[in-house]
Amino acid sequence: MKRAGPARAVPAGGPLARRSAVREYHDSCILSPRVVNRVAVFVLLLGTSLAAQIAGRSPPVLVQGVLAGETIRVASIGRVRLIGVVVPKTTGRPGDATPAQEAERRLAGLLANRWVRLEYDSALKAKTHSAYVFLEDGRFVNEWLVREGLARVSNVSARLRRLETLKQAQREAQQAHRGIWRTRGY
Repeated sequence: MKRAGPARAVPAGGPLARRSAVREYHDSCILSPRVVNRVAVFVLLLGTSLAAQIAGRSPPVLVQGVLAGETIRVASIGRVRLIGVVVPKTTGRPGDATPAQEAERRLAGLLANRWVRLEYDSALKAKTHSAYVFLEDGRFVNEWLVREGLARVSNVSARLRRLETLKQAQREAQQAHRGIWRTRGY
């Protein structure tokens, strides 16, 4: 291995000067650990976003409010109805909130001013603003409404991609007598 000797003067404009300038530029481009960490976090976030999009989910969108027990207002989209669920509009016991009011209140507590991802179902017409809604932590909001007894499974289409998940949540709510399943007639 050669020992580095004293630095030689490099003639300006010659091939050695260009090589020296390239080496200086290369050395100045070495990334600090801080920059490497930031790039790694960016790639990780980009990867999660891509994974969600590959799964058929939208990029994160902001829920501006809840319009009804099964309808939300989403920034840049407008009204979005939750696929596969129906909130009964019947009255409850005297003095109690109706199932629709309770569903709206609880849904607002869960979603208002939160970021969610929407997943559309190919069994429905593309023009409808209906979607499955997922929180950033992965919770399936449509299923949550049904599992809590705040809604029942709609019979819109037997071809819905997540219909079995919703039906299972409904069976659990019925067996536990949650929400609307506390009252006879459902």
